[in-house]
Amino acid sequence: MWKETEILQQIVVDTARICHTSPSIHLHESDRAAVLKDVYIDNVSSDGITLKADCHAESFFKKNYGNKRCDYIILSQVGDKRVALFLDMKSTALSNADVVEGFPHDLGRGYPGYVHQLRSSSCFFDFLHTVMKEFCSCSALAKYKKNTQRFFVVFHVKDMSQITRPITRTRPQKNNTPDTALILHVNNNDHLDFESLVLI
Repeated sequence: MWKETEILQQIVVDTARICHTSPSIHLHESDRAAVLKDVYIDNVSSDGITLKADCHAESFFKKNYGNKRCDYIILSQVGDKRVALFLDMKSTALSNADVVEGFPHDLGRGYPGYVHQLRSSSCFFDFLHTVMKEFCSCSALAKYKKNTQRFFVVFHVKDMSQITRPITRTRPQKNNTPDTALILHVNNNDHLDFESLVLI
C-alpha cells in the first residue's frame, strides 16, 4: 500500500473514500435528481485510493470562489507514474456557456463552470497535502505535481453535439489542466479503463 493511501485512510472519514479492493471501482451519484448515476472505472491500482471530493462539502467560500469541487479524485498508476485523476459526473448537457464562458472574479478573468469546479478541486488536493504534511509528517502527495501528474475528466450523459470545443479520446492534447479537461459522453453502467482517461 502506498504511503499516501495509508495516511488518507487514516485521516479521511469512511464515507468520503473508496479503497481499491478490486481492479474496478464503482462511482455512484446519490442525488435523486441525477441522470448519470453509476459508472465503473477499471484497472485502477490496488495500492491507490479514491476520494469523494464533494462529500461533506461546507459552504465556506462564496459562489465562484472555490466553493464547488469535483465528484471524485482517483489516485492510481499509469506505467511507472502515479497520477491523480479529478473526475466530475454531469447529468445535464454542457452548454456553450459552460464551455466557452466563465465566471467572473476579482481579476476580471473568467473560467467555464466545469473548469472552476476542477480548479477548486486541485486547490482542495493541495490542502490535503498540507494537512498530511502538518499533522502526519507525510509529503507523499507532493509527487502529484500540477501539469505533469494531475489529470482532469468530465463525464456527461447527454449528447454534446452543440458544444463548440469538445475534447475527445482522439484529441492529442493532454488533459493535465482543468482548462483542457477530457470531456466524455458516457452512459449509466459504462466501464472505462483508467489509462484511457489519462492523456500523458
